[in-house]
Amino acid sequence: MLPLSIALMVIVAVSAPTAYYSLRVRDARTRAGDAVARVAEALERDAATQPVLWKYNSIKVLRHVREFQLHANVANVVVVDERDAPIDPKATTTTAGPVVWASAPIRAGTVRVGRAWVAVSIGDARRSAILLAFGFSLLGLFLGGLMYLLPLRILAGAEEELRRGERLRELSGRSAALAETERRAIARDLHDSAGQALTAIRINLQLIADKTDSERLSEMAASTIGLSDQALEEIRRSVESLGPAILDDVGLETALSRMCSDVDERSGVAVTLTCNMGERRLSPAVETTCYRIIQEGLTNIERHAAASEVTVTLDVDTESAAVTVQDDGRGFDPEQYRAGNGLSSMRARAELLGGELTITTKPGRGCVIHAVLPALP
Repeated sequence: MLPLSIALMVIVAVSAPTAYYSLRVRDARTRAGDAVARVAEALERDAATQPVLWKYNSIKVLRHVREFQLHANVANVVVVDERDAPIDPKATTTTAGPVVWASAPIRAGTVRVGRAWVAVSIGDARRSAILLAFGFSLLGLFLGGLMYLLPLRILAGAEEELRRGERLRELSGRSAALAETERRAIARDLHDSAGQALTAIRINLQLIADKTDSERLSEMAASTIGLSDQALEEIRRSVESLGPAILDDVGLETALSRMCSDVDERSGVAVTLTCNMGERRLSPAVETTCYRIIQEGLTNIERHAAASEVTVTLDVDTESAAVTVQDDGRGFDPEQYRAGNGLSSMRARAELLGGELTITTKPGRGCVIHAVLPALP
């Protein structure tokens, strides 16, 4: 921005004074031309009546004309003969200060017998232009500084907004990570405490039902066993919704491998999994989000895509985790897409961690789901 600001200052400081000075010089040239035309006209009358003696008689006229013209900013009046020698010995072609000259021929009939020169001062124009340039320089300095500082201020505000947004995304990601850690802890507690307690109760009830001779007690035990099974199923679903327990048991890569194998066996879709994780361990929130996005993507493919081949890729580096689910199915028109098939939930999961999810698809051209998530510690 600094070169543009300097250019603006120069243009503002120079353009108006230069234009003003040019107009004043043009006006001075016009006045010089009018004055020299009147001088030549006055002298031509003497030259017409006295072709030889006009130059001697015209000295007095010339001095009178010169004195008269000085009141119109005329700095000098000089008349030369046909040999360009000054007629008035006291005349000089040098003048003090800046001037512009204009000339006109002096004729006796059709013969040129001399030439008149008039100089008009442009000193006032120069002084006015300098003062004008000073004022416009201050204006240019103000405008140039404004042009330089205003974008910097806007950029500083934009950078602050970006930093604030970055902090919010970081806080959102860490909040999601903490929430995911708490959900997994709750899921483990449900599985280890309530789940095991209900399992023990079910076993005891089954033993009571097997050993009792009372038909009524046996029926109550069987009914209670059914309620225990329902409670265990609810706990299992709750644990699964709070956090995939398989991630804690075997890790993300093995969990994804099992998921892809299950889809392959269940639906007959050839699923190829590629994991490039190395030794990097992702945060629980990122692991769960990657798992859920791939799980939802495979579920949608089973239900809607009619695909024969699916490629699942997970690439992890120090900065991000990238998930890609690509199929060769029927695809769909994104313009006609409506929420409800899980794609919105996948995008929401990615954005909650400060990542982004894109969907590339066309009817008959398959679909590519690509998500990039920050590799939170």
